[in-house]
Amino acid sequence: MGSRKADSVQNSKGKVGLFRTVQEIIVHAKKEMPPEQIILQRADGEGVRVDEFLNNVGRICNLLLDLGITKRHNVGIFLPNCLEYSYLYIALGRLGVTIVPINQFLKGESLSYVVNHFDIEYLITSKEMFLNQIAPIAESLKSISSIIFIGEEVQTDIFKKTATFSHYKRYPPEFRQPWDVLPTDIQGIWLTSGTTGLPKGVVATQEYLLQRISFIAHLYRLLPSDVIYFVLPMYHQPFFVSGIALAMARGCKLVFVDWFSASKYWEHVVKYRCTITYTTGTIMAILLKQGVGSFEKEGRGFIRLWVPWPLDQPEVAMARWPKTKFLLGYGLSEYCHAATHSLDHPETDSQGPATPFTELKICDPETGKELPAGNVGEIVVRSNLGDAYMMQGYYKSPEETKRVLRDGWFYTGDAGYLDNRKLLHFVDRLKDSIRVAGENVPSVEVETIIKSHPKIMEAAIVGVKGELGHDEIMAHVVLNKNEELAPEEFFEFCVEKLAYFMVPKYLCIREELPKTATLRVQKYKLREEGIRPGCFVRKVSAKKK
Repeated sequence: MGSRKADSVQNSKGKVGLFRTVQEIIVHAKKEMPPEQIILQRADGEGVRVDEFLNNVGRICNLLLDLGITKRHNVGIFLPNCLEYSYLYIALGRLGVTIVPINQFLKGESLSYVVNHFDIEYLITSKEMFLNQIAPIAESLKSISSIIFIGEEVQTDIFKKTATFSHYKRYPPEFRQPWDVLPTDIQGIWLTSGTTGLPKGVVATQEYLLQRISFIAHLYRLLPSDVIYFVLPMYHQPFFVSGIALAMARGCKLVFVDWFSASKYWEHVVKYRCTITYTTGTIMAILLKQGVGSFEKEGRGFIRLWVPWPLDQPEVAMARWPKTKFLLGYGLSEYCHAATHSLDHPETDSQGPATPFTELKICDPETGKELPAGNVGEIVVRSNLGDAYMMQGYYKSPEETKRVLRDGWFYTGDAGYLDNRKLLHFVDRLKDSIRVAGENVPSVEVETIIKSHPKIMEAAIVGVKGELGHDEIMAHVVLNKNEELAPEEFFEFCVEKLAYFMVPKYLCIREELPKTATLRVQKYKLREEGIRPGCFVRKVSAKKK
Protein backbone atom coordinates (compact mmCIF):
# COMPACT_ATOMS: atom_id res chain seq x y z
CA MET A 1 0.00 0.00 0.00
CA GLY A 2 1.27 3.48 -0.73
CA SER A 3 1.00 6.44 1.57
CA ARG A 4 -0.54 9.86 1.41
CA LYS A 5 0.11 12.78 3.67
CA ALA A 6 -2.67 14.45 5.61
CA ASP A 7 -1.66 18.12 5.91
CA SER A 8 -3.77 18.93 8.96
CA VAL A 9 -6.72 17.98 11.07
CA GLN A 10 -9.45 20.36 12.03
CA ASN A 11 -9.70 21.68 15.58
CA SER A 12 -12.51 23.70 17.13
CA LYS A 13 -10.08 26.63 17.26
CA GLY A 14 -8.58 26.15 13.82
CA LYS A 15 -6.10 23.79 12.19
CA VAL A 16 -3.57 21.63 13.96
CA GLY A 17 -0.58 21.01 11.72
CA LEU A 18 0.46 17.47 10.96
CA PHE A 19 3.94 17.29 12.44
CA ARG A 20 6.22 14.78 10.77
CA THR A 21 9.43 15.14 12.79
CA VAL A 22 10.23 16.06 16.38
CA GLN A 23 12.18 19.04 15.09
CA GLU A 24 8.95 20.45 13.63
CA ILE A 25 7.30 20.26 17.05
CA ILE A 26 10.27 22.06 18.62
CA VAL A 27 10.05 24.86 16.03
CA HIS A 28 6.30 25.09 16.59
CA ALA A 29 6.64 25.31 20.39
CA LYS A 30 9.33 27.98 20.14
CA LYS A 31 7.16 30.06 17.83
CA GLU A 32 3.74 29.59 19.44
CA MET A 33 4.36 29.20 23.18
CA PRO A 34 5.15 32.15 25.49
CA PRO A 35 8.75 31.64 26.68
CA GLU A 36 7.83 32.26 30.32
CA GLN A 37 5.01 29.69 30.34
CA ILE A 38 5.49 26.55 32.44
CA ILE A 39 5.39 23.58 30.06
CA LEU A 40 6.52 20.81 32.41
CA GLN A 41 5.63 20.54 36.08
CA ARG A 42 6.74 17.86 38.49
CA ALA A 43 3.93 17.46 41.02
CA ASP A 44 5.03 18.99 44.34
CA GLY A 45 8.32 19.90 42.70
CA GLU A 46 9.97 22.17 40.19
CA GLY A 47 8.38 23.65 37.06
CA VAL A 48 10.19 24.24 33.76
CA ARG A 49 9.53 27.24 31.52
CA VAL A 50 9.26 26.87 27.76
CA ASP A 51 12.46 28.78 27.03
CA GLU A 52 14.37 26.79 29.66
CA PHE A 53 13.04 23.50 28.33
CA LEU A 54 13.92 24.23 24.69
CA ASN A 55 17.35 25.63 25.57
CA ASN A 56 18.13 22.55 27.63
CA VAL A 57 17.04 20.29 24.76
CA GLY A 58 19.67 22.02 22.61
CA ARG A 59 22.32 21.60 25.29
CA ILE A 60 21.48 17.92 25.71
CA CYS A 61 21.71 17.35 21.95
CA ASN A 62 25.22 18.84 22.03
CA LEU A 63 26.18 16.60 24.96
CA LEU A 64 24.87 13.47 23.25
CA LEU A 65 26.81 14.29 20.10
CA ASP A 66 29.97 14.77 22.14
CA LEU A 67 29.43 11.34 23.67
CA GLY A 68 29.48 9.81 20.20
CA ILE A 69 25.76 9.08 19.79
CA THR A 70 24.65 8.96 16.15
CA LYS A 71 21.56 7.93 14.19
CA ARG A 72 22.81 4.35 13.98
CA HIS A 73 22.57 3.83 17.75
CA ASN A 74 19.75 2.52 19.90
CA VAL A 75 19.74 4.41 23.19
CA GLY A 76 18.12 2.74 26.18
CA ILE A 77 16.47 4.77 28.92
CA PHE A 78 16.32 2.87 32.19
CA LEU A 79 14.86 5.34 34.66
CA PRO A 80 11.85 5.98 36.86
CA ASN A 81 9.54 8.90 36.05
CA CYS A 82 11.69 12.01 36.15
CA LEU A 83 12.23 15.39 34.52
CA GLU A 84 15.10 14.05 32.44
CA TYR A 85 12.80 11.59 30.68
CA SER A 86 10.98 14.43 28.90
CA TYR A 87 14.25 16.03 27.83
CA LEU A 88 15.54 12.73 26.44
CA TYR A 89 12.40 11.97 24.43
CA ILE A 90 12.64 15.31 22.65
CA ALA A 91 16.44 15.57 22.35
CA LEU A 92 16.91 12.06 20.97
CA GLY A 93 13.98 12.61 18.62
CA ARG A 94 15.56 15.82 17.39
CA LEU A 95 18.74 13.88 16.63
CA GLY A 96 16.79 11.13 14.87
CA VAL A 97 18.21 8.58 17.32
CA THR A 98 16.12 5.54 18.24
CA ILE A 99 14.96 5.50 21.85
CA VAL A 100 14.29 2.26 23.74
CA PRO A 101 12.40 3.02 26.98
CA ILE A 102 12.81 0.15 29.46
CA ASN A 103 10.50 -0.90 32.27
CA GLN A 104 12.22 0.38 35.42
CA PHE A 105 11.35 -2.79 37.35
CA LEU A 106 13.11 -5.24 35.03
CA LYS A 107 16.08 -7.14 36.44
CA GLY A 108 18.05 -10.31 35.94
CA GLU A 109 17.52 -12.33 32.78
CA SER A 110 14.58 -10.21 31.61
CA LEU A 111 16.65 -7.03 31.69
CA SER A 112 19.62 -8.76 30.08
CA TYR A 113 17.40 -10.00 27.25
CA VAL A 114 15.99 -6.52 26.56
CA VAL A 115 19.40 -4.81 26.50
CA ASN A 116 20.97 -7.42 24.21
CA HIS A 117 18.03 -8.15 21.92
CA PHE A 118 17.40 -4.48 21.22
CA ASP A 119 21.09 -3.71 20.61
CA ILE A 120 21.36 -0.99 23.23
CA GLU A 121 24.85 0.51 23.07
CA TYR A 122 24.23 3.60 25.20
CA LEU A 123 22.22 3.18 28.41
CA ILE A 124 20.96 6.14 30.46
CA THR A 125 20.24 5.23 34.06
CA SER A 126 20.71 6.27 37.70
CA LYS A 127 23.28 5.25 40.32
CA GLU A 128 20.71 3.28 42.30
CA MET A 129 19.38 1.34 39.32
CA PHE A 130 22.90 0.69 38.06
CA LEU A 131 24.04 -0.79 41.36
CA ASN A 132 20.88 -2.79 42.01
CA GLN A 133 19.91 -3.97 38.52
CA ILE A 134 22.70 -3.40 35.97
CA ALA A 135 25.89 -4.31 37.85
CA PRO A 136 24.67 -7.81 38.90
CA ILE A 137 24.17 -8.81 35.25
CA ALA A 138 26.96 -6.71 33.71
CA GLU A 139 28.85 -9.68 32.29
CA SER A 140 25.79 -10.72 30.25
CA LEU A 141 25.31 -7.28 28.65
CA LYS A 142 27.17 -7.68 25.37
CA SER A 143 25.94 -4.60 23.49
CA ILE A 144 26.49 -1.78 25.99
CA SER A 145 29.62 0.33 25.59
CA SER A 146 28.61 3.45 27.52
CA ILE A 147 26.58 4.28 30.64
CA ILE A 148 25.23 7.81 31.12
CA PHE A 149 24.26 8.57 34.71
CA ILE A 150 21.41 10.80 35.78
CA GLY A 151 22.58 12.34 39.04
CA GLU A 152 25.67 10.92 40.72
CA GLU A 153 28.06 8.98 38.49
CA VAL A 154 29.37 5.54 39.49
CA GLN A 155 33.06 4.92 38.98
CA THR A 156 33.25 1.55 37.28
CA ASP A 157 35.48 -0.22 34.78
CA ILE A 158 32.77 -2.70 33.76
CA PHE A 159 31.92 -0.72 30.61
CA LYS A 160 34.13 1.21 28.21
CA LYS A 161 32.82 4.68 29.07
CA THR A 162 30.70 6.45 31.63
CA ALA A 163 29.37 9.99 31.60
CA THR A 164 27.29 12.37 33.72
CA PHE A 165 24.09 13.65 32.17
CA SER A 166 24.05 16.88 34.20
CA HIS A 167 27.13 18.04 32.29
CA TYR A 168 24.75 19.18 29.54
CA LYS A 169 24.53 22.46 31.45
CA ARG A 170 28.08 23.23 30.29
CA TYR A 171 27.01 23.24 26.64
CA PRO A 172 25.50 26.11 24.64
CA PRO A 173 21.76 25.99 23.87
CA GLU A 174 22.33 26.65 20.18
CA PHE A 175 22.27 23.38 18.29
CA ARG A 176 23.19 22.73 14.68
CA GLN A 177 21.74 19.61 13.12
CA PRO A 178 24.67 17.41 11.97
CA TRP A 179 22.56 15.25 9.65
CA ASP A 180 19.11 15.06 8.10
CA VAL A 181 16.32 13.70 10.24
CA LEU A 182 13.49 12.28 8.15
CA PRO A 183 9.86 11.48 8.95
CA THR A 184 10.66 7.84 8.20
CA ASP A 185 13.41 7.69 10.83
CA ILE A 186 12.65 5.38 13.74
CA GLN A 187 11.48 7.35 16.77
CA GLY A 188 11.38 4.46 19.17
CA ILE A 189 11.26 0.76 19.85
CA TRP A 190 8.39 0.26 22.24
CA LEU A 191 8.36 -2.86 24.39
CA THR A 192 5.04 -4.69 24.42
CA SER A 193 3.76 -6.63 27.36
CA GLY A 194 4.04 -9.92 25.52
CA THR A 195 1.98 -13.02 26.25
CA THR A 196 4.96 -15.36 26.60
CA GLY A 197 7.09 -13.35 29.03
CA LEU A 198 9.63 -11.96 26.55
CA PRO A 199 8.66 -8.52 25.21
CA LYS A 200 8.52 -7.71 21.53
CA GLY A 201 9.77 -4.38 20.23
CA VAL A 202 7.33 -2.28 18.21
CA VAL A 203 9.27 -0.23 15.66
CA ALA A 204 7.60 3.17 15.19
CA THR A 205 8.62 6.05 12.94
CA GLN A 206 8.45 9.73 13.81
CA GLU A 207 5.72 10.51 11.28
CA TYR A 208 3.51 7.64 12.47
CA LEU A 209 3.51 8.75 16.11
CA LEU A 210 3.36 12.48 15.35
CA GLN A 211 0.32 11.98 13.11
CA ARG A 212 -1.39 10.45 16.13
CA ILE A 213 -0.44 13.48 18.21
CA SER A 214 -2.12 15.81 15.71
CA PHE A 215 -5.21 13.62 15.82
CA ILE A 216 -5.32 13.62 19.64
CA ALA A 217 -5.00 17.39 19.78
CA HIS A 218 -8.07 17.58 17.55
CA LEU A 219 -9.99 14.82 19.30
CA TYR A 220 -9.47 16.28 22.79
CA ARG A 221 -10.00 19.86 21.53
CA LEU A 222 -6.86 20.79 23.37
CA LEU A 223 -6.23 24.45 24.15
CA PRO A 224 -3.14 26.18 25.56
CA SER A 225 -5.13 26.64 28.78
CA ASP A 226 -5.46 22.88 29.29
CA VAL A 227 -3.36 21.07 31.90
CA ILE A 228 -2.56 17.38 31.34
CA TYR A 229 -2.18 15.32 34.53
CA PHE A 230 -0.01 12.30 33.72
CA VAL A 231 0.19 9.57 36.36
CA LEU A 232 1.28 6.60 34.20
CA PRO A 233 4.84 5.31 33.66
CA MET A 234 6.98 7.36 31.29
CA TYR A 235 8.59 4.27 29.80
CA HIS A 236 5.51 3.50 27.73
CA GLN A 237 4.26 5.06 24.50
CA PRO A 238 1.42 7.20 25.95
CA PHE A 239 3.90 9.52 27.64
CA PHE A 240 5.25 10.57 24.26
CA VAL A 241 2.02 10.47 22.25
CA SER A 242 -0.35 11.83 24.91
CA GLY A 243 2.19 13.56 27.14
CA ILE A 244 5.21 15.73 26.48
CA ALA A 245 5.02 15.90 22.67
CA LEU A 246 1.27 16.57 22.81
CA ALA A 247 1.83 19.42 25.28
CA MET A 248 4.38 20.97 22.92
CA ALA A 249 2.08 20.54 19.93
CA ARG A 250 -0.80 22.43 21.57
CA GLY A 251 1.10 24.72 23.90
CA CYS A 252 -0.33 23.44 27.17
CA LYS A 253 1.14 22.36 30.51
CA LEU A 254 2.03 18.79 31.48
CA VAL A 255 2.01 17.79 35.16
CA PHE A 256 3.66 14.47 35.98
CA VAL A 257 4.16 12.37 39.11
CA ASP A 258 7.02 10.14 40.19
CA TRP A 259 4.46 7.38 40.74
CA PHE A 260 0.69 7.25 41.04
CA SER A 261 -0.61 8.09 44.52
CA ALA A 262 -4.31 7.75 45.31
CA SER A 263 -3.95 10.00 48.35
CA LYS A 264 -2.35 12.77 46.27
CA TYR A 265 -4.42 12.43 43.10
CA TRP A 266 -7.15 14.98 43.79
CA GLU A 267 -4.81 17.26 45.70
CA HIS A 268 -2.68 17.58 42.56
CA VAL A 269 -5.74 18.12 40.36
CA VAL A 270 -6.76 21.05 42.57
CA LYS A 271 -3.26 22.47 43.00
CA TYR A 272 -2.52 22.58 39.26
CA ARG A 273 -6.09 22.98 37.94
CA CYS A 274 -5.73 19.85 35.81
CA THR A 275 -8.26 19.43 32.99
CA ILE A 276 -7.24 16.16 31.28
CA THR A 277 -6.14 12.88 32.82
CA TYR A 278 -5.46 9.28 31.75
CA THR A 279 -5.83 6.18 33.91
CA THR A 280 -5.73 2.42 33.69
CA GLY A 281 -8.49 0.20 35.00
CA THR A 282 -6.41 -0.46 38.12
CA ILE A 283 -6.08 3.24 38.93
CA MET A 284 -9.76 3.85 38.29
CA ALA A 285 -10.70 0.99 40.63
CA ILE A 286 -8.47 2.37 43.39
CA LEU A 287 -9.91 5.88 43.07
CA LEU A 288 -13.47 4.62 43.14
CA LYS A 289 -12.78 2.73 46.37
CA GLN A 290 -11.49 5.90 48.09
CA GLY A 291 -13.77 8.05 50.19
CA VAL A 292 -14.76 11.42 48.72
CA GLY A 293 -12.55 14.02 50.42
CA SER A 294 -12.39 17.80 50.24
CA PHE A 295 -9.84 17.85 47.41
CA GLU A 296 -12.00 15.57 45.27
CA LYS A 297 -15.09 17.68 45.94
CA GLU A 298 -13.23 20.70 44.58
CA GLY A 299 -11.14 18.97 41.91
CA ARG A 300 -13.87 17.00 40.19
CA GLY A 301 -15.11 20.24 38.69
CA PHE A 302 -11.77 20.85 36.94
CA ILE A 303 -11.35 17.57 35.01
CA ARG A 304 -13.22 18.06 31.73
CA LEU A 305 -11.85 14.94 30.02
CA TRP A 306 -10.88 11.56 31.45
CA VAL A 307 -9.40 8.89 29.18
CA PRO A 308 -9.72 5.56 31.04
CA TRP A 309 -8.19 2.25 29.92
CA PRO A 310 -10.72 0.68 30.55
CA LEU A 311 -13.81 2.04 32.35
CA ASP A 312 -15.27 -0.94 34.22
CA GLN A 313 -18.00 0.85 36.19
CA PRO A 314 -19.22 3.68 33.93
CA GLU A 315 -22.42 4.39 35.85
CA VAL A 316 -20.54 4.68 39.15
CA ALA A 317 -17.80 6.86 37.65
CA MET A 318 -20.21 9.21 35.86
CA ALA A 319 -22.36 9.59 38.95
CA ARG A 320 -19.32 10.45 41.06
CA TRP A 321 -17.75 12.80 38.51
CA PRO A 322 -20.75 14.21 36.59
CA LYS A 323 -18.93 17.19 35.03
CA THR A 324 -16.31 14.99 33.37
CA LYS A 325 -16.55 13.36 29.96
CA PHE A 326 -15.12 9.84 29.74
CA LEU A 327 -13.63 9.08 26.34
CA LEU A 328 -13.29 5.38 25.62
CA GLY A 329 -11.32 3.97 22.74
CA TYR A 330 -9.22 1.07 21.52
CA GLY A 331 -5.55 0.92 20.58
CA LEU A 332 -2.29 -0.92 21.11
CA SER A 333 1.42 -0.20 21.09
CA GLU A 334 1.38 -1.61 17.56
CA TYR A 335 -1.48 0.65 16.42
CA CYS A 336 -2.49 3.46 18.74
CA HIS A 337 -5.96 4.99 18.44
CA ALA A 338 -7.72 2.52 16.18
CA ALA A 339 -11.20 3.37 17.48
CA THR A 340 -12.66 6.01 19.75
CA HIS A 341 -15.77 7.98 20.54
CA SER A 342 -16.00 11.73 20.01
CA LEU A 343 -16.37 14.36 22.72
CA ASP A 344 -19.84 15.12 21.38
CA HIS A 345 -21.01 11.51 21.76
CA PRO A 346 -18.89 9.88 24.51
CA GLU A 347 -20.71 6.58 24.92
CA THR A 348 -19.45 4.05 27.44
CA ASP A 349 -20.87 0.74 26.17
CA SER A 350 -18.35 0.32 23.33
CA GLN A 351 -14.91 1.45 22.20
CA GLY A 352 -16.42 3.61 19.45
CA PRO A 353 -16.14 3.71 15.67
CA ALA A 354 -12.90 3.41 13.73
CA THR A 355 -10.85 6.61 13.77
CA PRO A 356 -10.85 8.64 10.52
CA PHE A 357 -7.46 7.27 9.46
CA THR A 358 -8.31 3.65 10.27
CA GLU A 359 -9.99 0.77 8.44
CA LEU A 360 -11.26 -1.86 10.84
CA LYS A 361 -12.80 -5.29 10.38
CA ILE A 362 -13.53 -8.45 12.35
CA CYS A 363 -12.15 -11.71 11.00
CA ASP A 364 -12.47 -15.38 11.85
CA PRO A 365 -9.17 -16.14 13.67
CA GLU A 366 -8.97 -19.57 12.02
CA THR A 367 -9.84 -18.78 8.39
CA GLY A 368 -9.18 -15.03 8.19
CA LYS A 369 -12.59 -14.51 6.60
CA GLU A 370 -14.33 -11.22 7.44
CA LEU A 371 -17.31 -11.68 9.74
CA PRO A 372 -20.66 -9.84 9.66
CA ALA A 373 -21.86 -7.48 12.40
CA GLY A 374 -22.50 -9.06 15.79
CA ASN A 375 -20.02 -11.92 15.36
CA VAL A 376 -17.01 -12.12 17.66
CA GLY A 377 -13.67 -12.56 15.92
CA GLU A 378 -10.19 -11.08 15.70
CA ILE A 379 -9.90 -7.29 15.47
CA VAL A 380 -7.92 -6.37 12.33
CA VAL A 381 -6.87 -2.81 11.42
CA ARG A 382 -4.87 -0.79 8.91
CA SER A 383 -4.20 2.88 8.20
CA ASN A 384 -5.86 4.44 5.19
CA LEU A 385 -2.98 6.94 5.14
CA GLY A 386 -0.63 4.13 4.15
CA ASP A 387 1.95 1.79 5.64
CA ALA A 388 4.09 4.68 6.87
CA TYR A 389 1.44 5.48 9.47
CA MET A 390 1.56 2.07 11.14
CA MET A 391 4.23 0.23 13.06
CA GLN A 392 7.03 -1.03 10.83
CA GLY A 393 7.20 -4.42 12.51
CA TYR A 394 8.75 -6.11 15.53
CA TYR A 395 12.47 -5.49 16.02
CA LYS A 396 14.58 -8.46 14.91
CA SER A 397 11.47 -10.66 14.80
CA PRO A 398 10.71 -11.20 11.11
CA GLU A 399 8.52 -14.28 11.59
CA GLU A 400 6.36 -12.61 14.22
CA THR A 401 6.10 -9.51 12.03
CA LYS A 402 5.03 -11.61 9.08
CA ARG A 403 2.40 -13.30 11.22
CA VAL A 404 0.69 -10.08 12.36
CA LEU A 405 1.24 -7.81 9.34
CA ARG A 406 -0.45 -9.19 6.24
CA ASP A 407 -1.31 -7.24 3.10
CA GLY A 408 -1.15 -3.97 5.01
CA TRP A 409 -3.45 -5.21 7.79
CA PHE A 410 -2.43 -5.65 11.42
CA TYR A 411 -3.93 -8.71 13.11
CA THR A 412 -4.21 -7.60 16.72
CA GLY A 413 -4.76 -10.87 18.58
CA ASP A 414 -7.72 -9.24 20.31
CA ALA A 415 -11.29 -10.51 20.15
CA GLY A 416 -14.21 -8.17 19.51
CA TYR A 417 -17.18 -7.46 17.30
CA LEU A 418 -18.79 -4.61 15.40
CA ASP A 419 -22.43 -3.80 16.06
CA ASN A 420 -24.95 -2.55 13.46
CA ARG A 421 -23.68 1.02 13.97
CA LYS A 422 -20.11 -0.14 13.27
CA LEU A 423 -19.08 0.53 16.86
CA LEU A 424 -16.28 -1.70 18.13
CA HIS A 425 -16.87 -3.83 21.21
CA PHE A 426 -13.69 -5.24 22.72
CA VAL A 427 -14.28 -8.70 24.21
CA ASP A 428 -10.93 -10.10 25.32
CA ARG A 429 -7.48 -11.10 24.27
CA LEU A 430 -7.93 -14.18 22.09
CA LYS A 431 -5.56 -16.11 24.33
CA ASP A 432 -7.34 -14.97 27.50
CA SER A 433 -10.75 -16.31 26.54
CA ILE A 434 -11.43 -19.53 28.45
CA ARG A 435 -13.43 -22.49 27.13
CA VAL A 436 -15.31 -24.27 29.92
CA ALA A 437 -17.93 -27.00 29.48
CA GLY A 438 -18.21 -26.19 25.79
CA GLU A 439 -18.77 -22.48 26.43
CA ASN A 440 -16.41 -19.58 25.64
CA VAL A 441 -15.95 -17.43 28.74
CA PRO A 442 -14.64 -13.87 28.11
CA SER A 443 -12.35 -13.02 31.02
CA VAL A 444 -13.08 -9.28 30.83
CA GLU A 445 -16.80 -9.82 31.47
CA VAL A 446 -16.22 -12.09 34.47
CA GLU A 447 -13.57 -9.76 35.93
CA THR A 448 -15.89 -6.77 35.67
CA ILE A 449 -18.58 -8.59 37.67
CA ILE A 450 -16.12 -9.81 40.29
CA LYS A 451 -14.69 -6.31 40.76
CA SER A 452 -18.15 -5.02 41.55
CA HIS A 453 -17.93 -6.85 44.90
CA PRO A 454 -17.43 -4.13 47.53
CA LYS A 455 -14.46 -5.90 49.13
CA ILE A 456 -12.53 -6.56 45.91
CA MET A 457 -10.21 -4.00 44.31
CA GLU A 458 -8.69 -6.05 41.46
CA ALA A 459 -9.48 -9.33 39.75
CA ALA A 460 -8.00 -11.50 37.03
CA ILE A 461 -9.27 -14.84 35.79
CA VAL A 462 -7.35 -17.47 33.85
CA GLY A 463 -7.92 -21.02 32.72
CA VAL A 464 -6.17 -23.83 34.59
CA LYS A 465 -6.25 -27.61 34.43
CA GLY A 466 -8.48 -28.94 37.22
CA GLU A 467 -8.14 -32.17 39.16
CA LEU A 468 -9.92 -34.11 36.39
CA GLY A 469 -7.77 -32.59 33.64
CA HIS A 470 -10.50 -30.29 32.33
CA ASP A 471 -10.17 -26.53 31.90
CA GLU A 472 -11.48 -24.66 34.92
CA ILE A 473 -11.61 -20.99 35.89
CA MET A 474 -9.21 -19.62 38.48
CA ALA A 475 -10.00 -16.21 39.99
CA HIS A 476 -7.10 -14.15 41.36
CA VAL A 477 -8.28 -11.21 43.47
CA VAL A 478 -6.74 -8.36 45.45
CA LEU A 479 -8.86 -7.04 48.31
CA ASN A 480 -9.38 -3.48 49.41
CA LYS A 481 -7.25 -2.33 52.31
CA ASN A 482 -8.17 -3.88 55.67
CA GLU A 483 -10.79 -6.16 54.11
CA GLU A 484 -11.24 -9.88 54.58
CA LEU A 485 -13.21 -12.16 52.26
CA ALA A 486 -14.42 -15.63 53.11
CA PRO A 487 -14.26 -18.00 50.13
CA GLU A 488 -17.90 -18.99 50.66
CA GLU A 489 -18.94 -15.34 50.35
CA PHE A 490 -16.96 -14.99 47.11
CA PHE A 491 -18.39 -18.10 45.47
CA GLU A 492 -21.95 -17.28 46.53
CA PHE A 493 -21.56 -13.82 45.02
CA CYS A 494 -20.35 -15.33 41.73
CA VAL A 495 -23.19 -17.87 41.62
CA GLU A 496 -25.67 -15.04 42.09
CA LYS A 497 -24.14 -12.75 39.47
CA LEU A 498 -22.72 -15.05 36.78
CA ALA A 499 -23.95 -17.74 34.43
CA TYR A 500 -23.18 -21.17 35.86
CA PHE A 501 -20.34 -21.88 33.40
CA MET A 502 -18.65 -18.55 34.27
CA VAL A 503 -18.42 -19.21 38.01
CA PRO A 504 -14.77 -19.77 39.03
CA LYS A 505 -13.79 -23.16 40.37
CA TYR A 506 -10.78 -21.79 42.24
CA LEU A 507 -10.05 -18.61 44.21
CA CYS A 508 -6.66 -17.16 45.04
CA ILE A 509 -6.51 -14.07 47.30
CA ARG A 510 -3.27 -12.17 46.68
CA GLU A 511 -1.44 -9.11 47.92
CA GLU A 512 -0.93 -7.94 44.33
CA LEU A 513 -1.21 -9.07 40.70
CA PRO A 514 1.81 -9.28 38.38
CA LYS A 515 1.72 -6.23 36.10
CA THR A 516 3.26 -4.97 32.86
CA ALA A 517 4.71 -1.52 32.23
CA THR A 518 1.22 -0.26 31.46
CA LEU A 519 -0.20 -1.84 34.61
CA ARG A 520 -1.92 -4.61 32.69
CA VAL A 521 -2.09 -7.95 34.43
CA GLN A 522 0.47 -10.48 33.18
CA LYS A 523 -1.90 -13.39 32.82
CA TYR A 524 0.69 -15.69 31.35
CA LYS A 525 2.38 -15.69 34.78
CA LEU A 526 -0.90 -16.58 36.45
CA ARG A 527 -1.48 -19.38 33.95
CA GLU A 528 2.03 -20.71 34.57
CA GLU A 529 1.33 -20.81 38.32
CA GLY A 530 -1.62 -23.13 37.79
CA ILE A 531 -3.36 -24.17 41.00
CA ARG A 532 -1.02 -22.71 43.59
CA PRO A 533 -0.93 -23.80 47.25
CA GLY A 534 -3.36 -21.86 49.42
CA CYS A 535 -6.04 -21.51 46.75
CA PHE A 536 -9.66 -22.14 47.70
CA VAL A 537 -11.81 -24.65 45.82
CA ARG A 538 -15.54 -24.24 45.29
CA LYS A 539 -17.03 -27.18 47.18
CA VAL A 540 -20.56 -27.18 45.77
CA SER A 541 -21.30 -26.94 42.06
CA ALA A 542 -23.09 -23.77 41.05
CA LYS A 543 -26.62 -24.42 39.91
CA LYS A 544 -27.44 -23.55 36.33
CA LYS A 545 -29.37 -20.32 36.10
